[in-house]
Amino acid sequence: MLTQPCQIKVNLSPEIKALIDNRARTYGMPVSTYVKHLILKDVESTDVPTRQPSTYDAEANRAAVADFLKDF
Repeated sequence: MLTQPCQIKVNLSPEIKALIDNRARTYGMPVSTYVKHLILKDVESTDVPTRQPSTYDAEANRAAVADFLKDF
C-alpha cells in the first residue's frame, strides 16, 4: 500500500534557519533533506507499530509469491 507524503510546517528564528542552512550546505544537501535526515535519526530506534496480517492476507501473499516464482 502506497501512502501519500505529508508536509510539516515549522517556524524558526532567522538565527536557527541560518544555522540549519549552513549545516545543510556543509553536507552538500538541501535543507529539506538535512531536516528529514535529522528527524529519521531521531526516530530510528522507535518501534513502529505493526500488525500481523490476517490469515486471508497471509495466504493470498503466499499464493501470489508462488505464482510469481513458478515462471523461474
